[in-house]
Amino acid sequence: MSDKLSITAMVCVTLVALVLGVVGIFAILAYLKDKASLKLKTKAKTLVNNEVAIDIEDTQKK
Repeated sequence: MSDKLSITAMVCVTLVALVLGVVGIFAILAYLKDKASLKLKTKAKTLVNNEVAIDIEDTQKK
């Protein structure tokens, strides 16, 4: 039982780190550009079914 728990914890931590990494990279890109768009869809069998969409547009003209 503890083996399954360890594997599940590793998978969850890996997925969270991946999503946070992608969001961090996107935040840097959005800071450097006027308009950016990212769509990320994650599906790992029946465990995880996440979809993230982030749109940023600079409405202020320089």
